[in-house]
Amino acid sequence: MAKLDLSERMQQDGVMLDWASRTKSNMALTEEDKEIAEVVDAFARTLGESGKDVNHDLSALFQRTFTEEVVSAPSELISAMFDEGSIGEFDDFYVNVEPKNTIQVHDGLVGGNVPASYLEHRALRPTYKSLQAETYIPYSELRRGGYRTVANYLDKINSALEEARIEFLFGIIDAAITDGMENYMSGTTLDATAMDELVLYVRDMEASGVNPVLFMLNKYRQKASKLESGERWTEAVKSIYNSTGFTEAYDGVKMLGYSGQKKLANGSLIVPDKRVFGIAGKVGTAVTRGSTRVYQTEDNNREQVHVKVAGFDFGYVITDISKVAKLVLA
Repeated sequence: MAKLDLSERMQQDGVMLDWASRTKSNMALTEEDKEIAEVVDAFARTLGESGKDVNHDLSALFQRTFTEEVVSAPSELISAMFDEGSIGEFDDFYVNVEPKNTIQVHDGLVGGNVPASYLEHRALRPTYKSLQAETYIPYSELRRGGYRTVANYLDKINSALEEARIEFLFGIIDAAITDGMENYMSGTTLDATAMDELVLYVRDMEASGVNPVLFMLNKYRQKASKLESGERWTEAVKSIYNSTGFTEAYDGVKMLGYSGQKKLANGSLIVPDKRVFGIAGKVGTAVTRGSTRVYQTEDNNREQVHVKVAGFDFGYVITDISKVAKLVLA
């Protein structure tokens, strides 16, 4: 591949992040991956040996990795709950809330009138959140690992930002559903009674054309899988269960699990414990604002490069919390 073609490919959305993920996971690299690795390795080792990166190739690489399109790329879960999009750094937006049907019907007489009723139209502005990450990459790591060191930091920073975003949005959803609401359910344990109640609510509320989802930590998905009657399983379901310990659905509703071992750097869970969420449609809108910015500073006294990833900004609006239910376990 020509140098110009390779440079253009490296600037395309998602290319560098995919490369970093494959490299970190020790997956087989394509010929293009190997060419990218060669280019990255050259400037990484030069920086590690000289303490100089005149053209700031490192931050430019990070910048290409965290493009607006990549940063706002929806995970399966977030896209199930929010309409997503992006706006400029200095832009704003508002969301028109679909009015509830409050038209009242009365007994009428021919030629007479009844009290008029009205629809309530509302426009909501978003709440914004800004996330930022900073780290130091020792020159010795760049000399030792070259392109693998760069790929490792790219992958870890991206994962940390995305996991923080998921944790924040789920915290908002969790806090918005409180005891006394129809979409709040509780149980002493995860049993068939509790799961059936949650599934029934989700089925009653599911939007047209939307496939509902149940989301929980893997330990609850494992238990929910065992609640299903094995006598009703198809051979395909039995095969999945025997190989993974999970079923893909409960009573026809897809189940997604999340590792209870994956935590934020501060030790907190990314997904709340003792919760099972039922997602029947969109609860609101989440947009990315601006583009992520990357700065670097070489510190030759400490023999390390300081990398700052800023501008991971997004806004959200909750318009219909009834589209998500939660089951709280004792």
